Amino acid sequence: MTLILGMQVSDRDELGNVFLKMDERHHRFVLHPQGNNDIAYAGWEVKNEDELMAIASQLKAEGIEVERGTAANAQGRRVMGLIKLKDPSGIPTEVYYGPMLNYGNNFKSPREISGFVTGEMGIGHIVISADNFEKSLQFYKDLLGFRVTNLSGTPGEGFRMAFMHCNPRHHSLGIQMARVPSQGSGPYGLMPARRLQHVMIQAGNIDDVGSTNYLCLEKGVPFAKTFGRHGNDHMLSFYIWTPAGFGLEYGCGGRQVDDSTWIVTPPENDPWGHLQASPPVNSTYKLNYESKEKQFVSRRT
Repeated sequence: MTLILGMQVSDRDELGNVFLKMDERHHRFVLHPQGNNDIAYAGWEVKNEDELMAIASQLKAEGIEVERGTAANAQGRRVMGLIKLKDPSGIPTEVYYGPMLNYGNNFKSPREISGFVTGEMGIGHIVISADNFEKSLQFYKDLLGFRVTNLSGTPGEGFRMAFMHCNPRHHSLGIQMARVPSQGSGPYGLMPARRLQHVMIQAGNIDDVGSTNYLCLEKGVPFAKTFGRHGNDHMLSFYIWTPAGFGLEYGCGGRQVDDSTWIVTPPENDPWGHLQASPPVNSTYKLNYESKEKQFVSRRT
């Protein structure tokens, strides 16, 4: 994720967790070696402890089990305080305040890119698969304070999806109705159904996206969708498969939302691109990718 996507390794701890840096924050992503190749937890930020406790009280009043994070938990996350809970589909969810900043250690990408669009808008967005779409929509909207940007379908339909925002970014969270759990073909063979459908990170400009697209082609990184523009958030992006098996969208130029004027609509079709890629199912694909990544590392060190 560092040499291909341009993130910086900011820290490693004694448990083998790798912290990835995208800006002045200590980290924006954590990779856990003991995970199951799915989302370990999602962290949502509030301003201070008062807001954290207000959300905890509201969740408890609605019968949601909430655990106050210990000092060790906070240290592990590099934050001042947090609460831990699960969403209606059982996805571990955390709400925190006081992230560690590293102003003396400014972000330095291992690649020549301009950086990432983060700040108050966070890492980008995640799209998750929900067992009970309506219950999940209510949970994130009524209990965690997200606002609906786009909404497809009506209750009772075979497939529904919501795009939700909690800051000016068009969406920080996408919720899709879960399909029947099954194994599907992917670039690394059969992959189990998972909660995390994809993650999006927003680069600074089109040159960052273009150079990364070319690098993925050069290094044999398997594509999930070709370069294109989204109709709803206007993102210029492409999708790749991560070695863990979930998708990653890399884009630029995303649309922002003004709550005073925004009208909820169905998501628009993409005007062009984002064609589904169909890389061969090959048991050596992952080994080839890892081999090429190691060669790339050796050339740069």
